[in-house]
Amino acid sequence: MYLGSLIDRTKIPTNNILYKTSFEKIWYQHGRKKFVCHINYIVNDKKYQPYSVPYENYIKNPEDTKKSYLVSSLNLDAITKENPSIEDLSVIVTLGIIIHTHEKSCTLTPLKCKPQLTLLNDIERVFNQKELTDVTLVVNGKDLYAHKVILAARSPVFLAMFKNNSIEKLQNRVEITDSNVDVIDEMLYFMYTGKTHEDETLVRGLLIAADKYDIPELKDICVQCLFDNINVTNALEILILADRHSCPELKKKTCEFIVMYKDNIINSAEYTELKNSHPNLMIDLFYNITATEKP
Repeated sequence: MYLGSLIDRTKIPTNNILYKTSFEKIWYQHGRKKFVCHINYIVNDKKYQPYSVPYENYIKNPEDTKKSYLVSSLNLDAITKENPSIEDLSVIVTLGIIIHTHEKSCTLTPLKCKPQLTLLNDIERVFNQKELTDVTLVVNGKDLYAHKVILAARSPVFLAMFKNNSIEKLQNRVEITDSNVDVIDEMLYFMYTGKTHEDETLVRGLLIAADKYDIPELKDICVQCLFDNINVTNALEILILADRHSCPELKKKTCEFIVMYKDNIINSAEYTELKNSHPNLMIDLFYNITATEKP
């Protein structure tokens, strides 16, 4: 199969019976390409029978490894019989390229290059090393350093805070008094990495912080963790959290759990306190209890 050709038309003296043409060596993924050289001789504007030189006949130039040479000769004796006076001799060289591989097809072998995805690791490193921070979260007198762009990208509350002319934007400082430093540090870790350290002691505080700063992914993680660890001792507390921080699915499942284990829960001091502090939840529980007792 010809990919292309190189045409070289050169006038040479009649006493020079050798014609030499050079070409660039081309290499292919699976092997060297083959070449074929078609040579036409033009004597006094008359074309003579082409002479073909296969690629095996090229002579390497030891001084230039990037080039090789084809050599062809012309028998002038036969031509002078028809042209007693040779006034002009030209040579047209057409160099064609033939694809050659070790296989029957020239399909490239797939490149086995697996890129290393380092984005999350790089951002986690920035979080851990506190590089180029531009805002300070002050949690009950303790400083935590962060980047506005990360906080704004992960929380619409922080986005609104830093887009408007708020005191936090002007001072590059956010005061937080309704949480503790461990909870906010864990919240920041999640905002940078999308991961948590799975510390169950921080789950309740994280749920509250995730609800306050509108971080739904973190909120969902907290909801799942709370439900996975529900028992007769903490069920009422979880019910209050779910109701206060708008977790309808957790609230529903917790009510079902309390109804299922009502004999162990309704006689507890926590249940009595719930009746006084959250009467609306008592209505929800009563509705669920009566629904299960219907024949």
